[in-house]
Amino acid sequence: MNKLYYGMVVSRIKKALEDSRVASEYDNQVLKGRAREIFVSDMLIPFLDRSFGVCTGIVIDSEERHSNQMDIIIYNTAIVPPVMLTEGEGVIPYEAVLATIEVKTNLNSAELEKGVQNARSVKVLTFRPQEILRPLCKACLDRIGSAPDKQSPVCYIFAFNSDLAKGDEAERLNQCVARLNDESQTKIDLPISALCVADKGFTSCTDMESIPPKFKTIQKNEDANILEFILNVVNSCNVRAAEREKLYLDMYLK
Repeated sequence: MNKLYYGMVVSRIKKALEDSRVASEYDNQVLKGRAREIFVSDMLIPFLDRSFGVCTGIVIDSEERHSNQMDIIIYNTAIVPPVMLTEGEGVIPYEAVLATIEVKTNLNSAELEKGVQNARSVKVLTFRPQEILRPLCKACLDRIGSAPDKQSPVCYIFAFNSDLAKGDEAERLNQCVARLNDESQTKIDLPISALCVADKGFTSCTDMESIPPKFKTIQKNEDANILEFILNVVNSCNVRAAEREKLYLDMYLK
């Protein structure tokens, strides 16, 4: 660990938390927008690669379907250009999306369900990674066996606080996912890969093959919980960006 670098990162997180507490004096609609703004500007953008874009908006696929309105979409501008409606709002092709994040001021059962529903609306889209593979020479294919798999975007939830007094967020998340799966023809067992409640802990999936998926919760102080979350988001985005090549626009425009 580099103590200077660590100290500067934690200082930024502390400032963001203090700003969120000041914002909590406003009404709910103002607070939600301000919470998202604080999270993006102070906690997220400083740690992302400069080739990544961040906006609110919808995710689209090449089959004319789209997601719900997402709080935060992290996308790779080098893969395929988004269609920006405003500077901070866009329509993003699925293959360019690296991650989505729903931001909650206070996570309760209703807000958790909204977050899961939004993630489901992304996960049901058609992800066509074969369209963005660079042709490999025969020698390369002989060496690796086949073209490497591409991972679809990861969906997250971040909350400054939670109303959960007993139990853990992983249990509540799995119960919500199971209920929505029972009510839908499309079953998605892992719509949310990780969530963070700043004052309670960071919860991430450790076994996606298990049904229900297994999660692990790290419970530290607010700064450390948020740092664990940010590291997970950044690392996941970097991995997915490294896996992908540029996308031919034909499948969206022809």
